[in-house]
Amino acid sequence: MVERGNPSAKKKPAEKARPRWRQGTAKRDTFPWINSQIITVSESGSLMELSQTCQAYTSQMNLVNISTAFHRIARLWTSNEDQEAAMMAQSVVEGLIQQANTVLARASASGTKPSSQALANITWAMATLNIIDEPLLKAIATPAQSQVETFKPFELSTILWSFGKMNLANPELCGCAAQLFEAAASVVPRSLEEFTLRCL
Repeated sequence: MVERGNPSAKKKPAEKARPRWRQGTAKRDTFPWINSQIITVSESGSLMELSQTCQAYTSQMNLVNISTAFHRIARLWTSNEDQEAAMMAQSVVEGLIQQANTVLARASASGTKPSSQALANITWAMATLNIIDEPLLKAIATPAQSQVETFKPFELSTILWSFGKMNLANPELCGCAAQLFEAAASVVPRSLEEFTLRCL
């Protein structure tokens, strides 16, 4: 189940993204290239163009790509005034959620540890956009809890804040993070001096 906010906004002419795909590119080179495209387009400030670019590559994204896309969309969406762009972004976010679930399931099956930063960024974006997807939250909370000691202070603060914010809106769906908070409670006191004002 996906719950989301519905931003109201004025319509503006849609802008078209012009992604350029490199044919025959190896996977190890594809992921950094997709990330560079997302970052470059996001700097234009156009939510529509960013959404179109992300949509073009969603099915080929790894978790870092997904987190970058999610994070950049959330940052632009919060100040967006284009209703058409918001509708496009909403559709793209649904695709990113589906891809994130697929990638995390694959990582779990292979025993691969997902990036702590990616987990934190995706959760932050969901909290910022008021989007709650139970399967994805569970898929994030489980590895986050098991590898909590690998999180940098800012990453840990971010994911805890995000789950806390979503828990206020829907305690039942976000209860999956209870063990993450318990694990974090044993980690934070041991490195309290590393949690600066930026982590608050």
